[in-house]
Amino acid sequence: MRANFDSPLSLSSNRQRVKVRGPLGWDPDGVQRVEIIGVKITQGAAQARGASGEFQRGDGNVWWCDADAANGSEFAPGEAVAVATARRTQPGPDAELFSWPQTIFLQ
Repeated sequence: MRANFDSPLSLSSNRQRVKVRGPLGWDPDGVQRVEIIGVKITQGAAQARGASGEFQRGDGNVWWCDADAANGSEFAPGEAVAVATARRTQPGPDAELFSWPQTIFLQ
C-alpha cells in the first residue's frame, strides 16, 4: 500500500480548513483496508489536523479528509508541509503505523 498527497490542496473560503486528499496505491501486498489516523498541515505558525475513516481496496484509489486549523489560525496560498499517518485495518488491525511527509501547495 502506498499513499501520497495531491498538490495543490484547496483552502476553505475562511482559510481555516484544508481539503486534504491524495492517491492510494494498492500494491499486491494483501492490504485490503487502510485508515488515515492523522493528518497535519503546517505553514509557519498555522497548523491544521484531521483524520479519515477507512478506505477499502476496490472502492477507489483516493483518500480524503478535512484538516481544521487550531486556535483560529489561517493559512495563505503557497507552500506548506503535510504529514499523514496511517495503519492497515485489514488484515489486522495492525499496530504498526506508517507516515509520509510531503511538501505541498495550498490554494
